[in-house]
Amino acid sequence: MTKHLGRDEIWSNAIDRAMKKECFSTDQMQSMISESVTIRTIRDTLNTMVDKEWLSNKESQTQNWCPGPRILRQGDRDEEFEMEGSATKVTNASTLRKGEIYIGVVDRFSNSGNANLKLPKHMDREFVNLGPIGKGSKGEKVKFEFLETGWGRCLTERYTYSGYNPRDRNNRSLSSSGETADTQTSDGSEEESAHSSATKLSEASALQKGEVYVGVVERFSNNDNALVTPPSHIDSDIINLGKINKQSKDETVKFKLLNGTWGRCLSEEYTHEDYHPRGGNSSYSFSKVSSRRSSSSSKSHDFSKEGGRNLNRLLTGPQ
Repeated sequence: MTKHLGRDEIWSNAIDRAMKKECFSTDQMQSMISESVTIRTIRDTLNTMVDKEWLSNKESQTQNWCPGPRILRQGDRDEEFEMEGSATKVTNASTLRKGEIYIGVVDRFSNSGNANLKLPKHMDREFVNLGPIGKGSKGEKVKFEFLETGWGRCLTERYTYSGYNPRDRNNRSLSSSGETADTQTSDGSEEESAHSSATKLSEASALQKGEVYVGVVERFSNNDNALVTPPSHIDSDIINLGKINKQSKDETVKFKLLNGTWGRCLSEEYTHEDYHPRGGNSSYSFSKVSSRRSSSSSKSHDFSKEGGRNLNRLLTGPQ
C-alpha cells in the first residue's frame, strides 16, 4: 500500500514539475515525497512516465528528468491559442496594414540570414522579411507586427534576442541552437536613410521613367537577372535590374526606373564596378572572337605569301 501511494505521489510531483517546464534529479524527487520509497521505485516510476512521453530522460553525471513530448505539445497548443487570440492569421487578412499584428509561418531564410514569412497568393507581395531571428523558427508559426515595405517585427520572443531589430543587420542573429552570431552586412539605420529619398512601390500609384523607387528583389531569372514585382494595383510588368549580387534576393533595394521593364539598382552593396542593368558578357565574348578571327586571318595571309614564293622558285629555278 505504501509503495502504491509512493508511486502516486512521485507521479503527481513529476507532472507538476514538468508542467512548469522544470527538470529535476532522482535525488530531488526523493526529497519531494513524504512516503518512504526506494530510489529504485522512484526510477521505475519515472521511467514509466518516459515510456508514456510525460517525461524525457537526460543522462549526465546526475540523472535528470525533464518535460516530455506530451507536456511540450500541450504547451505549444496553449501558446498557439494565446497567440491567435490577439492577432489575425495572414490567411484570413485581405491585406497587411502597418502597425497591425498577424500570425504566419516562416517559410525560409534568405542568403543574408533573414527570416521570410510566406504570404497568401492574394496579397500584393510574396513574403514579409522579419530580419535575423532564430533559425529554429523555420516552418513554425510566429506572431509579428507589420511595419512597411515588406518588413515585419517578430513578436514571438523565443526566436528573438535582446536588441533585435528586423532591419538592423549588425545586430546578432540566432542559430537553430539558440546561440547568437554577429552579421556583417550594412547597418539598418543607413539602409533607412538610403531609402528615405525614394518612393516605396507599395505606395506608388503608377511608375514613371526616371523616378527612384524602393522594392524587394523577388527572384532571379534564368539569365541571372534580378527581378522586382510591382504591387498588383500598378499596371506594370516585372522590373528587371540586370545582374546584381544574388544576396539581394528577398532584400529591399533602391532603383531608378529606366523604362517600363528595366531599372538601375542604386543599392551599391549589391552592384559591381561595371554594372549596367542591360549589360552582360556579350561584348567581352565578341572581342575575343574578333581577336581570334584577326589572328586567324593574319596567319592565312602569311601562308599565302609563302606559297607564292615557293611557286616562283619552281618556275624560275634556283637563284
